[in-house]
Amino acid sequence: MTLKKELYERRIKIYGVFESYFNEIMQGGGQIKPDRVARFYSESIESEFLFNSQVVNKVKELCDKGIKLSYLYNRICSFNSSQENIQPKERACISEEHLELLRWFDQQAKETRALLKDQISIQKQRF
Repeated sequence: MTLKKELYERRIKIYGVFESYFNEIMQGGGQIKPDRVARFYSESIESEFLFNSQVVNKVKELCDKGIKLSYLYNRICSFNSSQENIQPKERACISEEHLELLRWFDQQAKETRALLKDQISIQKQRF
């Protein structure tokens, strides 16, 4: 029984790591720094030993997309703070890509919660 409790506690901690990451992205309007993505990766690395490959792959995907989101946000900020001669069409494309990625993160938050809930559920006794 102690092992089951420990596994549950470790899994629920990883769930909190995912939730924190999603919340920061959504509350910040897609403003995320590469070091935050790296922190998410390091805090979730234990998932490799606690969850199935779907969750492990999800960590990698969320990191990759987080870096992309950071890059796009920084491009948008550079447009706004510089006198660069940026074509309106290019600015619009980058802004739209950023918005689409932010929507993707919103959807992933819902899907990942369901995935983790299924893996963590003590009712299914997946220990």
